[in-house]
Amino acid sequence: MNKHTKVKVDPVVRRNTAVLLAVATFLGGLFLGFNISFFLNAERQTTHPVPAMEHAAQAPAAVGPDLQQLEKQAQANDQEPHAWFDLGNAYYDTGQAAKAIEAYQRGLALAPDHADVWTDLGVMYRQTQQPEKAVQSFDRAIQEQPGHQTALFNKGIVLFFDLDDRDGAVAAWESLLRINPQAQTPDGKPLRDLVERIKAGEAM
Repeated sequence: MNKHTKVKVDPVVRRNTAVLLAVATFLGGLFLGFNISFFLNAERQTTHPVPAMEHAAQAPAAVGPDLQQLEKQAQANDQEPHAWFDLGNAYYDTGQAAKAIEAYQRGLALAPDHADVWTDLGVMYRQTQQPEKAVQSFDRAIQEQPGHQTALFNKGIVLFFDLDDRDGAVAAWESLLRINPQAQTPDGKPLRDLVERIKAGEAM
């Protein structure tokens, strides 16, 4: 099996997006000098891979309601899941991952059937270096919405880069390809080609 070096890059966060960004350089054999970035952009209510890296370079959009106001609303309506989801999204957008996790957990305890929120929670777990919990969150998103493309892609990222589980990553991405055969990496190359390279590298 080829040796490979992993270089992690912090997730890129933009308003109303669930994003995981990772960069890896594969060394030796088929992967010599092969560099690739992964990027998946998904609206919180829509899931679709996008091929263009320029999305990651855009400045974060301004957060709408004031954070303190959202905190007050969540406390005043603590049995309303969307109050916690809105607060979690605001924390997500402002880079406060630990607080986003807490808010998402409060909302999901009341309404656990929101696949997009489970996916956002997984992104926040990865940002706080909790990859196992990230995978569990992505799995729950897939349970709530089978074929959730964002969750499948992000699960592969965490398995491959953080948990060194190539087989698991390939399985997640192949599940995505069965749903969306045209899924692409940020530079416009087919995700299928990446999967085949990884599988070929394991066989060498």
